[in-house]
Amino acid sequence: MPRDTAALIEQATRASSSQGLRYAHQRNLGCLAYARLHEGRIAEALQCAEEALGLARQQRQRVAEARVLHLLAEILAAAPGPGLDRIPEAVARCRDALALARELELDVLIGRCQETLTRLVQRQREGDQVDASRAIA
Repeated sequence: MPRDTAALIEQATRASSSQGLRYAHQRNLGCLAYARLHEGRIAEALQCAEEALGLARQQRQRVAEARVLHLLAEILAAAPGPGLDRIPEAVARCRDALALARELELDVLIGRCQETLTRLVQRQREGDQVDASRAIA
């Protein structure tokens, strides 16, 4: 994502916040979280996504809630660390997103969640195998 795109999203997020445009602010925060994820700025992405989730729930925007839950799963999966300690949390968020997507019949999001869950569970199993190998050694 080009830097100027992320800067424009950040500007829009500040503007929607200062103007009290709650729905637009929630959407802008989700976009900014996505931009920060792709820039590798995981902590900032996580902060934006969590704020967007809170607003989506407060505003009872269930579609937005499902999308942000999936985004949170992707962010948590990308979080750096020595182990896979964020993977269980990412799996839980993705399962929540999938359940809500199914309830709302969001076919595209259902597919994305299924793909993400498959990848996360595979990473979780690989991590378990590594942990088992270390315990044996």
